[in-house]
Amino acid sequence: MIGLDGEQMVKIEDYKVNKMVCNEISKFGFHDGVRCIWLYKNMIQLVIIIDSERFKWEYQVRDVCNNSLYAGYYNYKYGRNELVEKIDKQVQKIISEMVKNKILIEK
Repeated sequence: MIGLDGEQMVKIEDYKVNKMVCNEISKFGFHDGVRCIWLYKNMIQLVIIIDSERFKWEYQVRDVCNNSLYAGYYNYKYGRNELVEKIDKQVQKIISEMVKNKILIEK
């Protein structure tokens, strides 16, 4: 995924869903293919969606208070702040854990 200013974030196309564990993702905290993880208090949330029929996945960093994407994560036009840096590291760590647990496979 690339921010609006072109800066790299975790890129969905760098990973694929492991077909072998696709039906067992509920034991990793997924409900109906969706896992929500709080990144900052109860305001910013990571939403990971795995489509077990098409073996596709995506993620969003959401601003729960405004029911929208967290603009600071996607738009770096006005610079980055400590919160965005922290969130980016958390997202990368969570994706790495998904690779370690063989939910995702690096291409």
